[in-house]
Amino acid sequence: MSGKTTTQRDPAKLRSHQLQRKFFPMPADSQLIAMVETTADPPKPQILPEGTVITGGEWAYAMVVKDADSIDVIVRDDLAGNDAEVERLFIKDKLAHRDMPDLRIAWCLQRLAEIERGRSFGEDVPWQVKEAIRDELVNRDRKSSSPRQVNRLLQILRTPPEIQLAVEAGMIDIKLACKVESLPEDL
Repeated sequence: MSGKTTTQRDPAKLRSHQLQRKFFPMPADSQLIAMVETTADPPKPQILPEGTVITGGEWAYAMVVKDADSIDVIVRDDLAGNDAEVERLFIKDKLAHRDMPDLRIAWCLQRLAEIERGRSFGEDVPWQVKEAIRDELVNRDRKSSSPRQVNRLLQILRTPPEIQLAVEAGMIDIKLACKVESLPEDL
């Protein structure tokens, strides 16, 4: 048995992965509806047996917005209890989105390197990870691919998620966010 079962589930009873809620806010309902209407071959979200969505979270939530009774899902019994593999699969799914902000790309690549090395989030990253982030940004034709900009992105990743989201939304300048990161914790 492969540990993967295709079945149907009520999308309203599925739960977002904790990283989805913390670092990857859902698009507006109108964007989700447009995604559903323009997708010829709908994806099958991968979920854990208890209903946590690993991949395809946007699609599953879009079907809640569309008030669907059920959607096809792949239940991943083989991943139950394997948090590192679940997180790795979740992050790889996010990296597939070409329109992801630079800061999220950096976060994903840093976290994948940490998982691979068995480290917790936020530990110092080796230079190879910085190079991987720069290479990914270059491959996506991003202007933030200079070594200085990559260092700034990694510095911002050490700030609270609220600061990171504010940078992505253009509410806080990247240089100001770097200054926030360098403030003493007891301030």
